[in-house]
Amino acid sequence: MASESSSPRVGQPPRAPISLEGERRKAMKLVYRMERECEQFRERWLLLDNDDNTDDWLEFVNLAKSRHGGAFGHYRDFEKALNRIKQEGGFLGSRVSVISQLQKVCERAKAFDELFELSFHRIEDALNHYMAKYCLSFFAELDDMDVDCVREYDNSITEWQLEIRACLQEAEGAMETIHEFLDLGFTEYISSYSQVIRAMHASLDALIATCDPFRSWISADEGYLKRIRIELACLEGQKNRNAEVLRKHSFKVHEDKAKGLRTSFNNKKLNQEVQGTVSNRKFCRKREFSFVDKIEIAENILEERRLELEEAQSRLHARPLHSLVREPSDGTKERTARLQQEVGRLEGRLRGMKRGKRDLKETRYNLQKQYHNLKGTYETNLKKAARESERSREHVENVRWRADHVRTLDRKIHALKRIIYVKSHPATVKKIFFEGYLPGEKIDYRDTLREAIDVAAAGVGRDWDKMYQQLPFNPPRNPYMRNQDLELLDMDFKSVHPPSEQMALRSLDKWKSLSKVTSVNALVRTLKSIKKVDVAKQIEKKVLTVVN
Repeated sequence: MASESSSPRVGQPPRAPISLEGERRKAMKLVYRMERECEQFRERWLLLDNDDNTDDWLEFVNLAKSRHGGAFGHYRDFEKALNRIKQEGGFLGSRVSVISQLQKVCERAKAFDELFELSFHRIEDALNHYMAKYCLSFFAELDDMDVDCVREYDNSITEWQLEIRACLQEAEGAMETIHEFLDLGFTEYISSYSQVIRAMHASLDALIATCDPFRSWISADEGYLKRIRIELACLEGQKNRNAEVLRKHSFKVHEDKAKGLRTSFNNKKLNQEVQGTVSNRKFCRKREFSFVDKIEIAENILEERRLELEEAQSRLHARPLHSLVREPSDGTKERTARLQQEVGRLEGRLRGMKRGKRDLKETRYNLQKQYHNLKGTYETNLKKAARESERSREHVENVRWRADHVRTLDRKIHALKRIIYVKSHPATVKKIFFEGYLPGEKIDYRDTLREAIDVAAAGVGRDWDKMYQQLPFNPPRNPYMRNQDLELLDMDFKSVHPPSEQMALRSLDKWKSLSKVTSVNALVRTLKSIKKVDVAKQIEKKVLTVVN
């Protein structure tokens, strides 16, 4: 606790840090001390200053210069000359009031030089050794993502640093003005003393002006984790709401997909019906043409048979009268009867063909009507399916966008939790102190205790129970309680004999769960105490620890 309680030392390397709060406190100690001493200097040396006697001062400086045979290049040279004049006495030594005033001018210049150098170093130390080094935003953990509280704090850090450096430059500029007068000689310094006083005031104002950005920076760094936790709660709420909307939209996408499959199946089936109707219509048309050809052939044959029947009947009616008594023997009558039967049969067949043609034509018209109805329904369903497909694509795009948004929110939540972990981790300031840190880097934290436990479990062998007896516990556990722990570990396996490595691993896990304070160093010391130095050295070599 020495570095925590002691005040920071200006111009000396800082000590190893204990906590972030301690480093902030050191920075504010330097700033408050600088502010208090600047105000004290102003009250003591500047507020009651009176430079109405500049002419008397110039006269005295010129006489002193003539007496000592040379110009005074610095107020220190003149201060030495004043001491000799006071010792020597004479006319110049009798002007006690002027000597006292000029002595005060030299003391003021000396005090201001010391104050400026000390205050300047205090501000630089507070900025470089504490604030800019430890009060960080760790924006690199976001991986190019944008979170308002982190971005605003990181931008504010840059602005505060620029503001502090601008104040320091302004203070340096005022100090350079004073040095310019001194470089011209002490006589010029006295003749322009009103400007010197104004430059001192300006320099003090610039130094004191650095306190506001320091205070703002400290306050923002103290409230940084609170702002991150508020932002984290908002992001988690957004993630939960978006995840619920994503779930509903995903369900809707699955419904659209199933509906699209049903619609596609129905459209395919309807298209098959349309194609079947077209095929049936074509088949009816072909049959209709076949009937036309057959009817034409049948009509031609019927016409020929009718002509033959008329000719046979004319011959039968043209017989001589004597033939009416007995039948002729030329077969005319039988031929006529046969032709009449054939004509009747052909006429019946022709009527059947015409009826079949009529029925086919009616069937074709019905098929054509059915085709147009099915075609219209099919085209309507295709348009409806296209609209549903477009809506489904919109839903899919919406789901994809929301899924990306949820993943982004999840990454932001993980990054903010990582920043909280790094910012609040007690080893962060130590890691920065020993290993250094550049803005934009990621701080890599390994679970060193877990790694050390794995190495120890693999190397301790049958001495795992002896190791458990020597491990430090907080709150303490007496040997009786430790023996009970070991018996419980044995009872977990009943009659089975597990490997020593597994028992060692379970015993170390029990130590980690029962003890509030566990560390790699404690495990290494325990291993050395049971003469497992090789395992301890293996841990020290393999596991990187942060040394306080």
